[in-house]
Amino acid sequence: QELIQQNCEKMKTIMPDASIGIYSAGLKQKDKTAQITFASIQSIYNKTMTEVGAFDVVLVDEAHRIPVSGEGQYREFLRDQARLVKGFKVAGFTATPYRLKGGVICHRKNILNRICYEVPVTKLINEGYLCQPVSLSDEYQIDTSGIKTSAGDFNLKQLSEKVSALEIVQKTAKEIISHTKDRNHVLIFASSVEHAELLSAEIMSNCLHSCPVVSGETPKEQRKLFLRDFKRGIHKYLVNCMVLTEGFDAPNIDCVVIVRPTQSPGLYMQMCGRGLRLHESKKDCLILDFGGNIERHGPIDNINPPP
Repeated sequence: QELIQQNCEKMKTIMPDASIGIYSAGLKQKDKTAQITFASIQSIYNKTMTEVGAFDVVLVDEAHRIPVSGEGQYREFLRDQARLVKGFKVAGFTATPYRLKGGVICHRKNILNRICYEVPVTKLINEGYLCQPVSLSDEYQIDTSGIKTSAGDFNLKQLSEKVSALEIVQKTAKEIISHTKDRNHVLIFASSVEHAELLSAEIMSNCLHSCPVVSGETPKEQRKLFLRDFKRGIHKYLVNCMVLTEGFDAPNIDCVVIVRPTQSPGLYMQMCGRGLRLHESKKDCLILDFGGNIERHGPIDNINPPP
């Protein structure tokens, strides 16, 4: 919902005279007549033939979510649109053009079959479109040996049990506080809801700063309040579990802490990317990794994609 609202608001500043609407059940808006419609795929995927009708062009943000094969909401929606409109076009935008299972998303046999434009992260940093990342792989790294792989990534149940051990939480919290003394807006990625809550409690018990938790279980209004206050600087720390990996717009984040080992280069890049937006209050962004991700995937300007 945050992503839809942010993109819609940005478009209105660029095209103030255009007819722009939103189709999203979560936002309680279902505009069917606008020239440009911002939609959530969950709300619109099966409505082509019954409500929303045809579009000449569909632009997909976070396009790595389109499956490269099989079925899915995106594939159903795009198939229905192609049936209605001759010459229908679809374009995708993503900072991570690969899937954990399936490799690169752009291939001559895929829905996204041609690269129209690409730009390396290094170029964006050097030309001043993104801020400079400063990577630090802490000496203390979470040991993932023995954790099984499920659906192409570390088994979340086993991973949570590992990282939620009291000794590991205490050590991690101590290191986070030590490395972020000179940072103002610290976004932390935890491995599970339980892990996020334990880490938050340990950080608050060892420093004077608040550290709320945002997860899929957080009530909607409370989540809005936490995010708003974090952006305003009321909270120095914010721990989240898999809800702020895409689209979260808080340019003043000057430190991203990853306590979430992952085998997915896309997820790793998404987490790092939350801190790369420009803001007058920062000169760089510290990427603090406890999950062995930098060693596993490489620096964010030279990621090793999956085969």
